[in-house]
Amino acid sequence: MIYFISGIFVLVIILLVLYIKNLLKMIYSILEDIDHTKILFKEFSEHLESIYKMELFYGEPVLLKLLDHSKEVNEYMKDFNEYYDNFNDSNRKENQEDMINNE
Repeated sequence: MIYFISGIFVLVIILLVLYIKNLLKMIYSILEDIDHTKILFKEFSEHLESIYKMELFYGEPVLLKLLDHSKEVNEYMKDFNEYYDNFNDSNRKENQEDMINNE
């Protein structure tokens, strides 16, 4: 009976480890996508600003609003990235402390 319960317990632990591993892969993939999106927004904003500075379009109110909006999106992405970096750093420190304490 004890072997049966131990076997079930080990099986549950293995399944949980596999589940956590899968979740971590998905989170890593999402973070890569966020970084890629941030780069795309920055490039878009720079391109839009270069178009706005062209003599033909200088002072165009629609382009100016679009340029302002792209800057707002870039700021949001920067804030989001800073939040994630702070969150990730604090979690990394906690994990390192846990590993040191467990040794």
